[in-house]
Amino acid sequence: MSPCKTATKPLRPASGADRAPVLCPLCGRPLPVWAIPEASARGIWVKCKNPACRKEIEIKL
Repeated sequence: MSPCKTATKPLRPASGADRAPVLCPLCGRPLPVWAIPEASARGIWVKCKNPACRKEIEIKL
């Protein structure tokens, strides 16, 4: 089993809202997950939608 990368806090704010997409730490593409700055989470896994990446990313906020 290959090691998976971990996504961290959202890097850029959403347009006019206080939630922001979480970015893939490998390719930088937004993952299908949004979070507010005060959010906390562990153990949530999402697959990157970038065809060149397609890695599983653990969300840790």
